[in-house]
Amino acid sequence: MIRESCNKIKAYPFAQNAVESLKSLADVFIVTAPLPRSKSWTYDREIWLREHFDIRLNHVIHARTKHLVHGNVFVDDKLSNVEEWGAYWEFHSRVPRIPFLWDQPWNANETLLHSKRAKSWDGIIDYVKGLVLWHYYPEIHLKSYPLTSETLLSEPHKPHKNLK
Repeated sequence: MIRESCNKIKAYPFAQNAVESLKSLADVFIVTAPLPRSKSWTYDREIWLREHFDIRLNHVIHARTKHLVHGNVFVDDKLSNVEEWGAYWEFHSRVPRIPFLWDQPWNANETLLHSKRAKSWDGIIDYVKGLVLWHYYPEIHLKSYPLTSETLLSEPHKPHKNLK
């Protein structure tokens, strides 16, 4: 029964195009929480991620403590995951890192302390582009890179343009 449930999960609108765009810019790892009451959830989730996003098995991390997973950008729809990750890496890192809370009805009224709210993939992709530029050209200041409320808080409207 759980296997059928995993297979019925729908990807967020435009997520497949966004993940492809992100994969063209950087290494993308998926951090997903295991489902304790299912013996096959981790396997089923890996198959689902492969089928929907072409994510290789070695790019899937199953963790209940997502804040311990190192990265530059973190996207999740659960406020506690995003806030814990943001607070942890704000203290433990010298390089720019940002957690994005993927806007959903269940988190719409939540207050963000260590993260940004995202309603579309465009702002996330633009931020990653800025990180890539900053990596190769450190004189670029990320604070001036376009991480605006317009790109982050706009409603999804279309897949992101080809980034190449």
